[in-house]
Amino acid sequence: MAFTKIYLSALLAIAALGCTDDGDDVPEPSCQPECVGDDICTEGGCEPAFERDYRARLTLSRYGQGFEVCRVTGECQLPYVAVYLSGKDAPILESTGPASTEIGVTKGSSLGIDFPTERCDLELTAARLRAGSLTCGTVGVLARVSMDPMPL
Repeated sequence: MAFTKIYLSALLAIAALGCTDDGDDVPEPSCQPECVGDDICTEGGCEPAFERDYRARLTLSRYGQGFEVCRVTGECQLPYVAVYLSGKDAPILESTGPASTEIGVTKGSSLGIDFPTERCDLELTAARLRAGSLTCGTVGVLARVSMDPMPL
């Protein structure tokens, strides 16, 4: 899949604006020393990233020329977006459905994010799970899937 300069510029513009995609002000856990390898940081310290459940949430943002950002508040039209977990035939999240769902993640799992004209396939690595979200986009729309680990 090709990413355009517009997508990268928009992502940088959104980051510069300080926009968040879900409005949560929940502090992230901090682990010292930092978690490495196949571990992620949780409230309980470093724990395995795989063979566990996550709360997955989909948020969409739309931007136009000049990078005005509108959020999913009814002020802008957003395309249908579906998120698939490897090994599942039906989407786990849709832009028209529930805001979140619980999924099991094993080593080698991946997410597919389907836009009307493109698809992003993202392997669920420990590094991506430590980051807490996966972002993908097409011209005009950014999709973010936040991945919050559930207690073991």
